[in-house]
Amino acid sequence: MLFKTLSTFLEQNHLQGDSTVDSGILVLTVEGKAVHGMDPSIGVNAGLYLLKFLASLNLDNNAQAFVAFSNRYLFNSDFGEKMGMKFHTDVMGDVTTNIGVITYDNENAGLFGINLRYPEGFEFEKAMDRFANEIQQYGFEMKLGKVQPPHYVDKNDPFVQKLVTAYRNQTNDMTEPYTIGGGTYARNLDKGVAFGAMFSDSEDLMHQKNEYITKKQLFNATSIYLEAIYSLCVEE
Repeated sequence: MLFKTLSTFLEQNHLQGDSTVDSGILVLTVEGKAVHGMDPSIGVNAGLYLLKFLASLNLDNNAQAFVAFSNRYLFNSDFGEKMGMKFHTDVMGDVTTNIGVITYDNENAGLFGINLRYPEGFEFEKAMDRFANEIQQYGFEMKLGKVQPPHYVDKNDPFVQKLVTAYRNQTNDMTEPYTIGGGTYARNLDKGVAFGAMFSDSEDLMHQKNEYITKKQLFNATSIYLEAIYSLCVEE
């Protein structure tokens, strides 16, 4: 009966998975899709889907509380909506919540590792305090890991404009500069920006399997970087 129930769940949610018995232990598997942590909305979080399925089973109190937490705050909520943290700016975009780690066992209970990325203007400390207090009623506590404030450089800054000019001269692409939620080494410099080799015809496979760059893209990027370096270091 359980095998059929899982099969139906997978079909309804357009997922792949399996259920087997290994040495008397039931093993349930759901396949997801890995993506860059800055935009979990384009991926498939297999762990959250599995917890969604487990909600239909007869679990003990601790497991029920863990599953309920996932469905209440995390499942199908890539922009912090269910956590009460939805926030957007036109310049830097949305708050995102990537549930990258999920662990649970009977002895040590469970853990959700949440990678939250936020734009300037988001009241981070206030949001954390409110959420930490709210989840106590369900028997959960929150521990903050590494906190990095958002890094932003105005696209009209003269330094950035030299990079933009080099890009446009080499590609004839007049696209406006934009921000991303990815963490880069740019934040180590006051005016550092991510000046990458991603073009309009590039397949976006960042942090996914089979990530690659074509020779044409590599040569185009090299010409852009050469002009940019010359402009920054040689021209007066």
